[in-house]
Amino acid sequence: MRSISDRRLPEPYRTWIDRSDPLPAGVRLLPRTVDVGIDVVTFLGVGGMFGGMAVLIFVLLRPWRLDPLRDGWTPILIMGGLLLALGSVPVLLLRRLVRTLGARADLRRGTLRQGILLGPEGMLVRMEPNGGRTIAADRFVGARLFPPLESKDRRKRTLVVETRDGDVEFFAERLSVGPRGIHEAAREVWPSWREPPPLLKKNRKKQADSRTRRRLLQATYVFVGALLVVFVALGGVIVIGGESGAKDWFSFAVFLGLVVVAGSVVNLFYRLWALKVSYRCPECGARPVRIFEALPDVHFYCRACNVEWDTGLKELADQS
Repeated sequence: MRSISDRRLPEPYRTWIDRSDPLPAGVRLLPRTVDVGIDVVTFLGVGGMFGGMAVLIFVLLRPWRLDPLRDGWTPILIMGGLLLALGSVPVLLLRRLVRTLGARADLRRGTLRQGILLGPEGMLVRMEPNGGRTIAADRFVGARLFPPLESKDRRKRTLVVETRDGDVEFFAERLSVGPRGIHEAAREVWPSWREPPPLLKKNRKKQADSRTRRRLLQATYVFVGALLVVFVALGGVIVIGGESGAKDWFSFAVFLGLVVVAGSVVNLFYRLWALKVSYRCPECGARPVRIFEALPDVHFYCRACNVEWDTGLKELADQS
């Protein structure tokens, strides 16, 4: 969903964020968290590191000494882009710190209008000024954490507000409540709203997807085997040295092995890509849903068969 600036917010949402007046009756605010200390440390640490790198490059490389006629525009553009990218980091972090200080001042005055606001007409997700997203009451589906609390994934959790028009995501630590608090507020403001039923059935069967494992192992074996052929053939070329018929055969083996390596890499990435975007149930062929509670393990759930399929794979992103 696209964010909307404060001046373009439709009514009644513009009235909700007016700090000069109290919140209208029936409007509930779930405030954002205000932690100035974290923003200060982030600005001094991360911003200081990137800003210091920009200053160091500027002093050591002396871009003012470059002459477009002598050196051309390429080094000037490259250095300018690098300095701009490095210098923008502390500027953006300073902007975030200033907004957090403003939010703390509003919180003390009781005029904070950042977070999630719910009213009879709908929901406004506004974690910072000029970044609001409006959701009609009948378009709200629910809220969830990603990765779920049940998973062993170590990625930083985000809070996902699901709607029929798309999702709104932000780091979960930025809101004072979690999905349960949002659901409780939604039930309070919209009595007719019902929380989505659980996706997984408790009596589901759990089975290993041996077909997917076998195909990925075959692709991996081809890749490893081709690499071994390349290394052995290269060793033969080096040992033989001079011109000979055997060296020609070893050189051909190197070429053929490199072709197989390239093809096996493409095949392996294709199978991993297909696993995420077009996985099918091994029994009925239906399109199952991903079970994120199993992260970092890659599991899928088929509603038709009531089976949770374990592909035997793990995501590496949980290490980030």
